[in-house]
Amino acid sequence: MYNSNFCDVYYNEKFNVVFVKWKKFCSFDEYRKPLLHALEIIQQHDGCDYVADTREGFENHPDDTKWVAEYFIPKIVDAGCKCIYFIIDKDNNLKDELEGQENESSDKIAFKYIYELQDINQKTNLNYKRKNMNNCYKTFDSINANNLKILDKFFEEVAEKYGAEYYHIPAMIDADVLKKCGYLSSFPHHLTLASYIDPKRYDELAIDGKMDASYVCNSNMYFTPSACLHFYPMLEGKKIDKKVITTRARVYRYEENQFDGNCRLWDFTVREIVFVGENKFVIESLKKFEELTMKLIEKIGLVGSIVRSHDYFYPSAQNNFKSRLQLSNSLKNELRVTINQKEVAIASFNMHGYHFSKPFNFDNSGTTVSGCVGYGLERWIAALSDCGIILNYEELKDLI
Repeated sequence: MYNSNFCDVYYNEKFNVVFVKWKKFCSFDEYRKPLLHALEIIQQHDGCDYVADTREGFENHPDDTKWVAEYFIPKIVDAGCKCIYFIIDKDNNLKDELEGQENESSDKIAFKYIYELQDINQKTNLNYKRKNMNNCYKTFDSINANNLKILDKFFEEVAEKYGAEYYHIPAMIDADVLKKCGYLSSFPHHLTLASYIDPKRYDELAIDGKMDASYVCNSNMYFTPSACLHFYPMLEGKKIDKKVITTRARVYRYEENQFDGNCRLWDFTVREIVFVGENKFVIESLKKFEELTMKLIEKIGLVGSIVRSHDYFYPSAQNNFKSRLQLSNSLKNELRVTINQKEVAIASFNMHGYHFSKPFNFDNSGTTVSGCVGYGLERWIAALSDCGIILNYEELKDLI
């Protein structure tokens, strides 16, 4: 527990949160010391989230806002924190300050607004603002569309050079496949359920042109959240010495209140390359693509770096362990660049190990693993657009 004239900090076991109650305005050490204590609590408890009671004070100095965005939030995310809750009053007099902190870090962690601590258990988010859902997808003009076409052509031809077979995948995927892949337990917060209109309500909808949840029937299908998930059922039971698969696909990941119409979208495009074979082959393939991708960004004029990372799993003790395992064993690396003054991952390099080969029985008695490379094409286009870069495919051919 931490107590000062400015702030109280303690762990709430019932909700598994660190509770930070601000009492009045403070800055610098008086502001940061309680947050460092909160960080220690989060590090000690798996899946611990952060709650700030802002009803009696919160306004902070710009230097502290920067410190929170660049130091505190990355640290709590690495420790397994998935959500920051702001307890607000009904009038929300601190709207600008809270919005400022959220805008700085909404690409790293979820933000929710509640009236009481007990509201954490509610499924609804008492957010005083809702981002425009039009921000969940993006269309491109001819210049950006041509950049996307050139980039994807480059990635596809590089994959083909390494012997990749091209697979075509559908927009939807069966719930049973997601369960077998471990996606339902790891990323339920990203899933988009495929629904349809109740046939009994067709006439009402046709006449009124209005619809609510009562009109909807759910299916056992979801929109594809990750392109490679379709490959593993096709490999089931096969003995594979070495295999490379690639596809270009639309994928769908729901991220509540995180859509920005640029780098974080509900509907986006990926170029996926999957490697299946012995451990050495997969690791070496991932490394080659990391090196090639770094050469590519240097060639086209982007600046970025490869960093260790982890997936943002749904918070649970088991998933927090997965995150730590990914970091400690360098199972996931990302290529990050700066877009609109924010650090954004535009490619990921993932070592699956036996995660897919064992449940789908193509592990060949423990000798076959898998890994994948994913390029988020809309994010690449955002990075190019941010720097005013127009690609010429002829200038990239010497990298293939």
